[in-house]
Amino acid sequence: MKHIPYNRGKNNLNIEDWHCSDIPYSIFHIPSRGFTIIETLVALAILALAITVPLTLAEKGLVSSEAARRGVTAVFLAQEAMEYVKNKRDDNALDPQQGKSWLRDLEKCVSPNECGIDSTASEGKQVVQCDAGNNNCLLEKYESVEPPGKKGLFAHTRPGENNWVKTIFTRKVTLREIVKDIEAEVTVKVSWTTAGLGDRTVEVKENIFNWYSN
Repeated sequence: MKHIPYNRGKNNLNIEDWHCSDIPYSIFHIPSRGFTIIETLVALAILALAITVPLTLAEKGLVSSEAARRGVTAVFLAQEAMEYVKNKRDDNALDPQQGKSWLRDLEKCVSPNECGIDSTASEGKQVVQCDAGNNNCLLEKYESVEPPGKKGLFAHTRPGENNWVKTIFTRKVTLREIVKDIEAEVTVKVSWTTAGLGDRTVEVKENIFNWYSN
C-alpha cells in the first residue's frame, strides 16, 4: 500500500494519493452465496402460511353466511306450516257443518303419521302424506318469473308441472292430540344438509286449542 505523508499541524491529507487498489479487498467485496435448502424451505413455509390462513378464514366466513341464510329460510318454512295448521283449525270451527272434527283435513298429520303442508296446492291437496311419491316431503321451489308472483314459492312434488326445482329442505308436520277435541301439540320439523356443517334441523312446537268447542 502506498505511503501517504500526514502533517499533524497542517492537516494536509491528500485524498488524491489514495488508490482503490491499495485498499484491502475485503472492505468493498462481500463474498456472495445462494440460499441454503433450509432457508428456502422456511421461506416457502412462511409464504404458504401467509396465504393459507386468510383463505381458510374467508372460506369459513362464506360457509357460516350460507348456513345462516338457510337457517332463516328453514324458520320461515316451519312458521308457514304452523300458520296453515292454525288457519285450518279456525276454518273448521267457522264451518257451518255440524258434527265435524276440529282437526278435519289434518288427519294425515296425526301422530304417528307425518304429513307435508303445501299451501300453494288446490283445495283438498294441500295436506299430503310423506312417502316416496313426494320424496318423503322434500320441498321444491318455483324458479320461473311467470306467472308473476309465483317465483320463490315452496311446494311438494308437482307431477307434470314445469319450473319446480328440488331444494335441500324437507318439511314434516305432526299433530298429537293432548286433550281430545280441546288441545293438540303441533310439531313442524324442517331438515336440510349444509356442506361442512352436516345435517341441520329446525323444530317448531306449539299447542293449539279448539276455541269453539262446546
